Formats: sequence, structure tokens, C-alpha cells
Amino acid sequence: TLAYAYDGRRTSLGITGSYSDQTREGNSNESELILDESTFKRISVSLSRHISSKVSLSGTVNWDEQEPKRSVSELDSNAETWRFTLQASRPLNNNITLSLDYQYTDRQSDNAFDQYQENRITLSVNFKLI
Repeated sequence: TLAYAYDGRRTSLGITGSYSDQTREGNSNESELILDESTFKRISVSLSRHISSKVSLSGTVNWDEQEPKRSVSELDSNAETWRFTLQASRPLNNNITLSLDYQYTDRQSDNAFDQYQENRITLSVNFKLI
């Protein structure tokens, strides 16, 4: 994993990249050794800005890729996911913050059952208890 972060007075920027080769070992019902090998890659860029003393906007772009090298499962397949997120938040008082999020996800895969596009809107109310 490699990461960079910048924090200014009103603006923050974050960039993260990761690469991982993973091997999972296990036993099947017949007590045979199972090896699954996959490569995972990820890049994430986030930007946040306080546009006033009460309102902040942030956005994130994520790219993920999964490449199975060797697998016993027919469901494991190459997959690529893009995720875009926008958020506006505003504190209502010292203990309560209101946030509105929009997220778009586009997942492409060699497996037709693992492909989708999703639009999600979330309204959140966060309470600080202490």
C-alpha cells in the first residue's frame, strides 16, 4: 500500500494505491488441499472541502480489480469495480451532523451474475453521545 495525504486549512486530498497477491489454503470435503490465488489492486482518490463554516463537500473515486490466478471455484472471475461517491454534510449543532450521500457503482466481471450498476442515495443523521 502506498498513500499520500494533504491537509490544508479548508481542503484535504488523499490518494491511496494497493496491490496484493493472496493465496488461500483450505481442505475440501475429501480432505484434499485447496489453493486459491488472486491478485487484488485498488486505487482511491478523495477530496474534501469546507465551502463555508457550516457545510463541507467531499468526493471519492475508487477503482478495484480482482484477478483470480488459480481457483477451484467456477464463480471466481476477473472483476473491475468503479465507485464514485459525493457527500454534503452540515452540523446542526455540536452533537448532531446531517449528511447527504450519492454513490454510483459500476462492476464489470467475466461472470455475468457478478455484474451490476447501482445508484444509492443516503441521508444520515449522526449523533455524538460523548
